Amino acid sequence: MKEATKTNYKKDQIHKAAWKCFVQHGFEKTTMDDIASSIGMKKASLYYYFENKEAIFKEVIEDEIDIFIKLTDYKLTTLTTSTEKLFYIFQSQFEFFRDKIIVLDLSVKLLVGARSIFYEMHKNFVDRKIALIDTVIIEGIESGEFKDCDHRQVAGLLHALVESLSFNRLQSAGVHSIENINFEKFENKVKYALNTFIYGIRS
Repeated sequence: MKEATKTNYKKDQIHKAAWKCFVQHGFEKTTMDDIASSIGMKKASLYYYFENKEAIFKEVIEDEIDIFIKLTDYKLTTLTTSTEKLFYIFQSQFEFFRDKIIVLDLSVKLLVGARSIFYEMHKNFVDRKIALIDTVIIEGIESGEFKDCDHRQVAGLLHALVESLSFNRLQSAGVHSIENINFEKFENKVKYALNTFIYGIRS
């Protein structure tokens, strides 16, 4: 086995083991010892591939983001209207957050701070999501479903709308744990805001 292939294989093993540890213990309680022992490695060997727990977490989440974007992109090809597609993008984001992030038992403090701790990871996610939104808006304009507009700016504004609502909710008084968030109520609030926004660009 070539060295590069061997390294990728080992890192993939570490990713899978780390994910199980993060889900079982939560991100903050998981240690490098936990991850190493779960796949029969010495901690010193684990440091050969990753400098710390945060570096592993970053790559694991980036893998999940890549899967999310590809699955969402595929699903969009099965939907008919651009309005349906826009709602689906944000609905799938909620599901991603709920199913892939909440299970990690992240504290709200860490989650809110993730923008600075994992800046590149967050920026990559945002850029790829806005690109999806932009593509859908262009399709809507070309089909006559949406008004002619600055699609790039509208895509950015639509993303910023949901992002600000999400960020505001995380910082709300009384929300100390992700489990304290009423996701159904929050999703309904965001859907209302999206509906109002999208109505404004419909022809």
